Amino acid sequence: MMTTTHVSAEDYDPEQARTMMREMMGPQAVDQLIRQAISMCWMMLPAESKSVESVEREIRRLVDRALNNLKEDTMAFGIATQGPKGAARKPKKGRGA
Repeated sequence: MMTTTHVSAEDYDPEQARTMMREMMGPQAVDQLIRQAISMCWMMLPAESKSVESVEREIRRLVDRALNNLKEDTMAFGIATQGPKGAARKPKKGRGA
């Protein structure tokens, strides 16, 4: 049974909100969105291009592009990201402004 908690602006706790959202949505939310994207990709392909291989190629292209954009955006906006050994990377100079 799911319970809800009232959160007002005066006692708003961002960490509690994140925890509640994660518990409510779970990994199923991401799985469902990915499946919807695959289905939409299938529907959008021209009839002569519809194949599992074509869908896979397009989905991988779109995901790779989105992940590359995420990496670039975290650097451009100065959001700390972790390098391979846990060291924080600094944003590239000349970005933004």
